[in-house]
Amino acid sequence: MKMDNAFLFQGVGTEYRNYLNLLSEDQLDSLHAHCKSVESLLSIDIWTYLFESKLGSYEPYFYQWLSIYSIDFILSQNLIYSGAKPSVISGYSLGLITAMACSSSISFETGIILLHSIYEYLNENILSSKGAMIAIIGLEYAVVKDLILQVGDSQAGIAIKNNQYCFIVSGESETIEYLTKEAMLIGAIKVVRLDTNFAFHTARLECGIEKFTKCVMERNIRDSTIPILSAIDQRVLTSSKELESELIKNMSAPLDWHALILKIGSMGVNSFIEVSLDSSITKTSKMINSQHKFYNYSKYVSSSNGVGNGVGFEDSDRISQI
Repeated sequence: MKMDNAFLFQGVGTEYRNYLNLLSEDQLDSLHAHCKSVESLLSIDIWTYLFESKLGSYEPYFYQWLSIYSIDFILSQNLIYSGAKPSVISGYSLGLITAMACSSSISFETGIILLHSIYEYLNENILSSKGAMIAIIGLEYAVVKDLILQVGDSQAGIAIKNNQYCFIVSGESETIEYLTKEAMLIGAIKVVRLDTNFAFHTARLECGIEKFTKCVMERNIRDSTIPILSAIDQRVLTSSKELESELIKNMSAPLDWHALILKIGSMGVNSFIEVSLDSSITKTSKMINSQHKFYNYSKYVSSSNGVGNGVGFEDSDRISQI
């Protein structure tokens, strides 16, 4: 029986320079062409970053953002061309932009411009650049919430509920250091500091967002050809206006990935494909609903007729970042 698929797009955090050997010759050719498009738009050479680790005038993490977006977009087009068109898609944090490109709501080039606008507004905003994020693993929601109340909601907040025992907490850098120590003292299995200086999905990122809002409004954003499920409130988004609003809210609003995976499952979808060379959000998602099948890109395409048992590849131990 043919299964309905959902595409899941990661945020940022994967170092794709470690995964390039997984790309086919055709995919490398496509990547080279897309890198040329990035270079023509921003004068930034992603190809030499990926294959020679050369950096230019931008911060290293921006090269990572563009690499993830470009490669995951290519993978999504390969899947759709092979007949694995999804019934619904969703993006984890900045993965919303990749989801929109996959669904033809924006062009590949528009996604690059949006990421650049985010980079600029964050780096111009002193408040946002003094943030930090951690993943707290092994505590329940109420316990994490009580811990945050000790320092005040203005200093930190739950940015993402990954699953019932894993929460991404964002906030002011010194506050996050305090919460790291306190979480371990009260029984957390692990607390992982994420590689970012920005407190994504908190009100701190509302400061200076006007520049990004202007960029969004000036872009050609179209209705989505594939329904996109909001990681914020699990609404189905298809219209250009809904997606414009979601892009802006996505910077500062907390996400509930746990509720999103349950919602997609309730829609009749039973095959989740993480469109990524890594499997950073697969492990988190499988803990939410073990009754459904979860794949990363490589596992899906290597299984018979695109349908396997959903297990057998090494799940990444890396916590899904933004």
